[in-house]
Amino acid sequence: MCSYTCLVDVDAAYKHLRHILCNSSWPNLFAVGERGRERKMFETDVNFGSTSAIAEMLAQSHARSIPLLPALPTALPDGSVKGLRARGGVAVDIEWANGQMKTATIKSINGSPCKLKYGKVLIEFETVSGQEYRIDSLLKRI
Repeated sequence: MCSYTCLVDVDAAYKHLRHILCNSSWPNLFAVGERGRERKMFETDVNFGSTSAIAEMLAQSHARSIPLLPALPTALPDGSVKGLRARGGVAVDIEWANGQMKTATIKSINGSPCKLKYGKVLIEFETVSGQEYRIDSLLKRI
């Protein structure tokens, strides 16, 4: 699932997430995997990998920029997330509606430059440690 998310194969990533949640999880959402269900065995790699994949659907930071909502499933048209961490020392909050980003708030943790991407728009700006930067869907400061 993480590989599909990194490759921005939205449909495949969401299909695997639904499979894990619907077919390979206990009621407390601990993932058990296919063989784990028979043995009642909790599988940490599935659990941690799933949460990582969900975070990667919403923000990624493997390259030098932070793509926002790079692999948002169409089944999740409205929502928000708070406190995602990204490389470069930033925390990211995102709100979206109708499958499109409404706003994002970037909190600088260590004052490093920040490069954001949403769709085809890419911006870079300097940050100050502890400061928050609120942006709209065009990556303009608000």
